[in-house]
Amino acid sequence: MDSARSPRLMRRINFGVVLGYALGADEFTAAEAMEATSLTRATVLGLCSELADAGWLEESGDVRARSGPGRPAHRYRISGRLRVAGIDAGERHFSVRIADLQGEEITAGRQEVDSHALGRSGRVRVAREYLEAGMAEAGCRPEDLLLTVVGIPAPVDAEGHSPEGQKGFWPLMNAGFADGLPGRVVLENDANLAALAEAGGVGDTSRNSATLLTGERFGSGLIVDGRLLRGPHGGAGEMRLLDAFFDSDGTAGIAYLARTWAVEALADPSVETVLRRPPGPDGRVSVSVADVAAALAAGDATASGIVDRISWRIARIALALASLLDVDTVILTGAPADLIEAVLVRARTILETEFYPPLPRLVPGRLGVHGVVHGAVDHALALLRADPLQYPS
Repeated sequence: MDSARSPRLMRRINFGVVLGYALGADEFTAAEAMEATSLTRATVLGLCSELADAGWLEESGDVRARSGPGRPAHRYRISGRLRVAGIDAGERHFSVRIADLQGEEITAGRQEVDSHALGRSGRVRVAREYLEAGMAEAGCRPEDLLLTVVGIPAPVDAEGHSPEGQKGFWPLMNAGFADGLPGRVVLENDANLAALAEAGGVGDTSRNSATLLTGERFGSGLIVDGRLLRGPHGGAGEMRLLDAFFDSDGTAGIAYLARTWAVEALADPSVETVLRRPPGPDGRVSVSVADVAAALAAGDATASGIVDRISWRIARIALALASLLDVDTVILTGAPADLIEAVLVRARTILETEFYPPLPRLVPGRLGVHGVVHGAVDHALALLRADPLQYPS
């Protein structure tokens, strides 16, 4: 028998068609599904019954809608118990977000971590504990979690692997989450996820943008002609080229640079700044990026000088991305909003006074430090809608 005409195969295809429609709908009747899928009434009714038995669908409490004389039409919707999760597994933080299949957030949280102290197994352990705590808070059973997308600061290929390199940093970040977390797990580069989440929030939606993730390290997610660039190893957008641009800390992001340059300034006892504080028990002075932002708001000259240095770096990076890829928008995200805004104001001035057009538009990300975890949930839902049968309930 021609496999394309196999009744079992056709039923599976139709099952996926109705399920795909249901995932994009709020509530629907069999008649609405028939119109959308071009399947017969008997086929749709049978498949809705199967999908309900399989745990994908539930009947809505509202059965008042009628398609004509007779009994009210049954209304269906995606089961309210099903969930997806997104994890931002950064170098110094983990964020978890759990959502229903309509994308509505059920619970979310963020905590600081020290990945270098944790090691690979510790990163997986903490991510699992944090995810399971979120599931418990959301009332989500293990069988209700269809898919978790984990964003990491490393290139990720189609198989979920990262290359060796960056002095062991990439293997540390890609620590084995696929085997250590409950349910189905997909890995993705964090800047790519931020780019997907931020792409629709830049006003007159740009089809050519670079989302610059600027927390601990610079990474970029690139959308060119409306499509996310990945490359065979998932390395499109990696910013290692910055090591050739700058004398030191080429790939270091805004948060790292703000802390590091503040500590360097404090090494000079003659510098007067509100950032000055006594050393900790280990004898070292610790300054946070929030401290620098607060000092800047207070008019501190040292903090202002740090922001000037960061702004020059951002302007040059944005110009390089625009020149290489012809992107018209560079979105800055992943660091405190007040510090990003101050950097952008100065970087725009540097571009306009020191370089010539065409110049990229510099804009802040609308999601701030939450862009990666929002993008992870969005990506999980997109994967689910594209091929729902890969993720059985």
